[in-house]
Amino acid sequence: MHEQSPNAMVVNKRMGPRQREIPSADVALRGIPIVLKSSKAHPDCAAILAEHGHFGAARSHLILAIEESEKARTLGQIVLKDPLPEGTVRLRLYSHSERHIGALRKSWSQGATVDYAVDSLRERLRLKPAQSDEQRWQLAIARHPEALPEDWPARANQLREAACTLILVPTACGTALPMSTQRSMWSSCQRLSTCCST
Repeated sequence: MHEQSPNAMVVNKRMGPRQREIPSADVALRGIPIVLKSSKAHPDCAAILAEHGHFGAARSHLILAIEESEKARTLGQIVLKDPLPEGTVRLRLYSHSERHIGALRKSWSQGATVDYAVDSLRERLRLKPAQSDEQRWQLAIARHPEALPEDWPARANQLREAACTLILVPTACGTALPMSTQRSMWSSCQRLSTCCST
């Protein structure tokens, strides 16, 4: 019989995120390097799959890399005793969808938000023509390829799941996507993963 470490966190996959245990700061600290190692392994797996023409499955691994990076960030917040509501922590650790939202926020906070604020200030000082908020966001996002698309939380699960089913294999429901389309989807996902999992 395999013995479980007394400090290990037991995760019952059948339990929903709201019932799962939140790790202690000590367990979270030990978990960060494990999760980061997983995050860094996914792009390597994706590259191998892409080299063999399996772009859909490769894309799936890139999305998982982003998710793992976000999970590591949440573990870091537990270690730093960031005052997050328990429900939020559980969702960030155990829900793919919640990690997609966090990844979107992280990707925008790096450069796009700063550009938006600087552009806004330049407009107020009349150093630049006035724009609408929407125009300002669109320009800021366009200048930052690391910024995930605004609909990322809604699309990420769909992209990850579709990568292993509809895209790769012709079925009774339809044909596989053309290889050029798969390659293009892989490239855009690879760029997003590289920016967001670091």
